[in-house]
This record gives sequence, C-alpha cells and structure tokens, in this order.
Amino acid sequence: MADFTKLAEEIIFKAKKNGAGDAEIYISRSSSMDIKIKNSEVSETNLAESLGVGIRLIKNKRQGYAYACDLSPKNVEKALNIALRNTNFSDEDPYLKLPAKQNYQKLDLFDEAIDTAPLEEKIALAKEVEELSQDMPYIQKVEHAGFQESFGEVWLYNSKGVNAHEKYSYCALYATLLSEKNGEQDSGSGFSQDLKLANLSPLACAEMSAKRAGRLLGAKSMASAKCAVVFEPYIAAQFISLLAGSFSGENVLKGKSMYAKDLKSQIAPENFSLIDDSSLNGQLGSASFDGEGTAAQRTAIIQQGVLNSFLYDCKAAAQASTVSTANSGRGSYKSAPSIATTNYYVENGSTAPEEIIAQTSYGLYVTNILGAHTANTLTGDFSFGASGILIEKGKFTVPIRGVTIAGNLKDILANIDFVGNDLTFFGAEGSPTLRVQNVQISG
Repeated sequence: MADFTKLAEEIIFKAKKNGAGDAEIYISRSSSMDIKIKNSEVSETNLAESLGVGIRLIKNKRQGYAYACDLSPKNVEKALNIALRNTNFSDEDPYLKLPAKQNYQKLDLFDEAIDTAPLEEKIALAKEVEELSQDMPYIQKVEHAGFQESFGEVWLYNSKGVNAHEKYSYCALYATLLSEKNGEQDSGSGFSQDLKLANLSPLACAEMSAKRAGRLLGAKSMASAKCAVVFEPYIAAQFISLLAGSFSGENVLKGKSMYAKDLKSQIAPENFSLIDDSSLNGQLGSASFDGEGTAAQRTAIIQQGVLNSFLYDCKAAAQASTVSTANSGRGSYKSAPSIATTNYYVENGSTAPEEIIAQTSYGLYVTNILGAHTANTLTGDFSFGASGILIEKGKFTVPIRGVTIAGNLKDILANIDFVGNDLTFFGAEGSPTLRVQNVQISG
C-alpha cells in the first residue's frame, strides 16, 4: 500500500506557511475494465486508469481548490499555488469547516479475487451470460453481454489530524437483449453486480435481461383513470432518487427543497422509512469515511413517515447548527466535495410483492418510466411516460405502454399504502415494491 503521508504533510506545511488556516489533501487512484462479448467473441475492451490529488484550502474564511493529474513535485506545487490564489476570488464564508481526526470502522469493500482472477475467467462469465440469454423465452438476439470491474483507493489528510485510507472494488455482468413475439420486437437490459466476484450470477443477469426485454411484447394502451400504481423495486428506487435533492441540508438552507419547512412533520405513511447509511458492509455506496473525513454513519431521513433529518456535510451542518451526517461526496479528485447520498434506500416493509398485487383490484404495475429528469424537484410536479402491466382483480393481465403518469412527488410519497418486503439495491439506491393510491394515469 502506498503511503502519501509525507507528501500530505509537506503540502499542509507549505499551505499554512502561506497563510492558510486549514488544508485538506485528497488523493485517489482508480482503474477499470469493461469487456463486451458478441457472438461468443470479445468485441470491445475498454481500460482506464487515474491518479491525482485535490487540494482544498481555507484562508481568511475563503475556500480555494485545485488539483493535479499526477503527483510529480512540480504539478503538486503548481496545484497548491493555484488553490492559494483561488482563495482570493471566492466569497467569504464563516461556516467553512474541516472535521477533526476520528476513528473509522473497518468495512469489507475490497475483493482480492477480482484482481487476481485470470482474464479468461472473466470473459467466460460474460460468455455464459450470452449463452444463457439465448435460451430465454422470446429472445431473438443478444445485442451484447459483458463484464465490468473497477478498483479504487482513497487517501485523505487534513490539518486537523485526519489521516485515512480506504481500498474498494466492484464487478458486474450485464446484457442487452432483443425479443420478438408475433412480429413485434422490444429490447431490455439487466445486470448482476456486487463487491465480490464470487457473488456474480450469469443466470440472474440473463433472467433479469430477458424479463425486461420480453414482458411488454404485445403491449396496449389503457383508458385514463385515477387508480393504484405499483412501482417495481427498480422504478421505486428511481422515484426516491428524485427526492434526494430535497433532503440535502445545503438545499434546505438555500430554500431549494420542497421539504424545507417540514422537519419533524409526517410526510409519508407510518410503514415508510427512508435511510442513508454509508456504514453497510458489502454495499456499493459504503465507505468508512466521507469525502471530508467524517466517519460513516446511518441516518434515518424519514422514520416511520416522519421527516427526521436532512443530510449534511461539515459546512452545511455548521450553518444549520447541527453536525455532519457523513454525506460529503466526491466525484473525483478534480472537484471539491459536496453533499451526496451514500446507500440511500427504503427500508423493507412486511408485505410480499405478490400480496400487494393480490390486494390491488385495478391499477398499473410500472416497469419503466420516461422523462424522470423533467420532474420539478423544487415544486414536486411531474409528468412521466410510463409502461408496465395492467392489474385487474388482483392479477396481472395485459402489458401496457404509451401512458402518462402525472402528479406531485410529495403526494406520491404521502399516498404510499403498501411497502413490500423485497428490498433490492440498484447501485447505491434501493427500494422494495411500493404501492401508491389515487395516481392519475392518462391513456
């Protein structure tokens, strides 16, 4: 393991010598590989590597940030000087703050097997996805299958004693399939992803891809109605992601959150809890410390329907007279940290998804939405294109496409009446099946 402590100490010393009150050094190294398979042959391979340092300084209550794409003394010195200069051009902010030294729990985020497994083994996994997919019902063609992996290391130091290091890895299988039935075609994609190579499942990937590719074959429209909508976990996770910005402490302070005045109010039913937890073992959004060095923790954003907490980094927490929730995120060393979710998910409920369907006399099981990015996350108003499967008398009947779901995100959250027990993560976001009453659908 590389140790950049000496380098960080030198940068901090020079920063303070030049008038900085506090300094933060963020170093990251990453690599990734993506292998695509088509017709049992490797059709494309992409490799990427990155190493760099970000330097953040606080001088006279002003922040300066700069980065270097390598760790040569010349480039690091240049980045330090730019960061010092940038403090002259930023606004004065009395809430700028770095965390003090902390103790970090050890999380199991790195799998040596991903690194040491032969390339042939990884290619074989992708080929197996392709082979299994070809035998799935209605699948006419495998557009491509593939294997992905990534590795990363982070070193974080600051002038308040933070000295932290973490190593992580990730792997995934994926496929995109073309289906056909009675002359009609459709496509769909699926995946199997994990932090452990041994947990990847070619069969699960093929089944998920085939299900998404074929379930809307023969789809029709439906009459306009105000009825129940059941979000499958993948769509439910997309829905809660639209709410994330409104739970940012910074957005609350700026008046850019639709829940700014609702802290400690009931905004969802009692069977609904929304969590952000960076301390979970084996999850893609986990880390022992956040982008500033605050130790990982669990935050109940919504607890049994009550808005319990917003998400904070050190600066927003200081301004709000509270403490950081370890939600300072980093896109890379090329930018300063900002508030972000970690493992962001709806807690499991008590009802099986099959029972939710059985309890729905008429409604739409939503499997796809279009235009989620057009939602107004300040007012909550939205209008999405949607497709899915019609539910009649507690049973799935016909596939549906070409409808529009419109309403307000706050109303959707407030009108959830069933929370499934099938919590599924998609990346770092997760949800079980959710049913919402009285949603306007236009056919």
